[in-house]
Amino acid sequence: MKGVRFYFDGGMNQFVSGVSVKEIIKKANDSEKDNWIVFDDQIVINLKKVYEFYEDEYEEDS
Repeated sequence: MKGVRFYFDGGMNQFVSGVSVKEIIKKANDSEKDNWIVFDDQIVINLKKVYEFYEDEYEEDS
């Protein structure tokens, strides 16, 4: 599954499936709240705390 992996200051990371870096940049630009992005009404990411993010793919165990 494709998605975007975010790496945060402090070494934490978060994978968000079904999105692309382009979508994230667009969402960030459209966001009313500066630099905050919400995925699926659950995962909230503050881009100011992200130091790297890129498209990623992983195999899900079936």
